[in-house]
Amino acid sequence: MNATHSRFDRLVASYYPAVFRLAVKFSRSPDEAVLLTRRAFERAARQLPRFRSADEINFLLLTSLTGAAAPKAA
Repeated sequence: MNATHSRFDRLVASYYPAVFRLAVKFSRSPDEAVLLTRRAFERAARQLPRFRSADEINFLLLTSLTGAAAPKAA
């Protein structure tokens, strides 16, 4: 297992409950909240190597979740 994958696993383990709770507030259903949470972590995974501090990680996850929850333009 490489270091980035392991770091991502730790990130998910640490932040999933909080990100999911916020996703529930953004969504209409628990099922939609699961999808938003998954998308947020997928977005965060792509950018994770650039972020180091806890504050940066929190910002990354918040912006990833709001990006995942934003309505898509047609």
